[in-house]
Amino acid sequence: MILLPGSRLSESNRRPVHYEEPRGWLARRRVAIPVEIALFATGAAVFVLSAPSHDATYTSGIAICLPAAVVSAGTTALGMWLRRRRTASA
Repeated sequence: MILLPGSRLSESNRRPVHYEEPRGWLARRRVAIPVEIALFATGAAVFVLSAPSHDATYTSGIAICLPAAVVSAGTTALGMWLRRRRTASA
């Protein structure tokens, strides 16, 4: 039971607070994937275009972004799979 500080309820009048899992705060797949692509493309463009400022080449920037894209897609796929699995069992 959770009571707020300063509450003046008697023992018999106290009610437990029930928490529910917030539903709907995760983006749907058709929204999450395009948003991820846009954010990754923006980040990759900034990373690659700023490579010469950091004594690197454009090629090395691209070589770093490609594996990062695979990791990013994999974590999104894993998150979607876990969400589908969790909502199916609930």
